[in-house]
Amino acid sequence: MRQECASTSPHLKRGGHCERIAREYFERSGYTVLFTRLHLYFAEIDLVLLAPDGSIVLVEVKSVVFDLIWRTPVGRAQQRRLVRAFEDICGSCARPVQLL
Repeated sequence: MRQECASTSPHLKRGGHCERIAREYFERSGYTVLFTRLHLYFAEIDLVLLAPDGSIVLVEVKSVVFDLIWRTPVGRAQQRRLVRAFEDICGSCARPVQLL
């Protein structure tokens, strides 16, 4: 029996929908999208934006089910990967970098 394609799983569909909403919000707010789902060797950054002030903004988009809102949406392992990605990008970028 074939497994269902991961891209059609409900949580990935919801995540993609929320990423589109976030991208559209930032674009309306004057940000320029540089990358979506930027894959690094240890992490994925949902959105990499150029802010109106010229700084680079890294965005991790999370959708939260209302009854589970008390939980931390980003676990410790993911936090470490995101911080490492942030540090790597900061070290190779001449512009200021923000993490949202």
